[in-house]
Amino acid sequence: MGGSGISQGPITGFGSVFVNGIEHFLTSATIVVNGDEAGDADLKLGMIVRVAGAVDSAAGTGDATEIEYEQNLEGPVDSIDPSTDSLVVLGQLVVIDGLTVFDGVVDLADLDVLVDATPGVYMVEISGLVDGNSVIHATRIEVEVDSGSYELTGTISSHNGASMMFDIIGQPIDYSAVVMLEVPGGVPVNGLFVRVEGTRPGGVGTPIRAVSVQADDLSPEAEIDEDLEVEGFISNFSISDFSSSQFLVSGQPVRTSAQTQYEHGVISDLANDVHIEAEGYVASDGVLDANEISFKGKTSLRGESGEYEIHADIEAVYESVGTITVFGESIVINASTQLEDERDELVFFDITDLAVTDRIDLKVFRDTSNGELIAESLHRKDNKDAPAEVTLEGPADAVDVGLKEVVVLGVLITTSPETDYPGSDAGAFFTAAAQLADASIEAKGTLVGVGATILASELKLDD
Repeated sequence: MGGSGISQGPITGFGSVFVNGIEHFLTSATIVVNGDEAGDADLKLGMIVRVAGAVDSAAGTGDATEIEYEQNLEGPVDSIDPSTDSLVVLGQLVVIDGLTVFDGVVDLADLDVLVDATPGVYMVEISGLVDGNSVIHATRIEVEVDSGSYELTGTISSHNGASMMFDIIGQPIDYSAVVMLEVPGGVPVNGLFVRVEGTRPGGVGTPIRAVSVQADDLSPEAEIDEDLEVEGFISNFSISDFSSSQFLVSGQPVRTSAQTQYEHGVISDLANDVHIEAEGYVASDGVLDANEISFKGKTSLRGESGEYEIHADIEAVYESVGTITVFGESIVINASTQLEDERDELVFFDITDLAVTDRIDLKVFRDTSNGELIAESLHRKDNKDAPAEVTLEGPADAVDVGLKEVVVLGVLITTSPETDYPGSDAGAFFTAAAQLADASIEAKGTLVGVGATILASELKLDD
């Protein structure tokens, strides 16, 4: 990108605002949050924002003129399923992963406890990316006091004009009290994407009594000839020839060609519900002609074969080259890495704030093109409740059934008679680990001896 353009995606850091790997300076920016004028302090990690302004892609910087944020969903939690890392809010399915930022609670388990202990007291605001099945992949979940006024977005289905009702993914909406419908022609129609505000006095499963129904669009709304970067999940993908294809990303039509470059994946990884960032310019037909496609997270077909999660101490920091060392491995921290400081709560937090022995949570993937380990997220932790314990999760490099050892990310993981195998035993675990080529192994334990060796207190398999 170069010149003026639009960038839409989650905020990954501050120092100004980082979106899609670009640091956008805010000196001249108008900021709007949920329809209201706002300031820099109202922008939060994980918010999906639309940034307009001048961009110098070579320098990785931009001067924002406008930043807009609109929540996907705001309302009470209907249910939580920790086994699938998901929750339901106003009938809408929301899933979380290692990149979901929580505000007001620590994690999904903490939210579950809060909701059970204080029914009817709190609600949540959700920002996220929507896949082709209308599932919201949350990038931010913020806990708020329940005001009784709720909001959701989605596509109208099962419209009944006589009863003045429609559904959004199973949540019934009663629009009989809306004074003026802000939709084309003044009448809701199936297939129209809308934003609904209202109340739900009857509770879970009962209709929302709408006070406002407005046609909406989660797309970046870029103009012809504008540069555009948009992050989201692929939908409407169908192809017989990979040399050129067209699909949707967050409502934006995207087109690839023989000139499109691919990062962290290859052309054949393109498919529905794959998480990508598309970069290019908007052609005369309104389609984004992609110069580059970057595959994001483990939802790409890179899959879990190159995904690692780490809870450990930093062993070295190299600011000049943008890397840290953990378990003897060099890990890249770049402008796309989501950075959060839970220890000192620094807002402007980057690699220069990191130090040896800092305890961190890392979500890392291996770039298949060059073998580099790249951090998708880095969270500096509050306290060292168990300073000797570390966690490493990822695909096994090797499994030794006889010695009862595994190697993950080059780290030797040894066992003892005290090692626990939740839901299994040593024999069954190692037999399964040796047979399942795509299995992900999670090890908890202590670093021992010289070099990166973990003595496991717990080993389990996630296949």
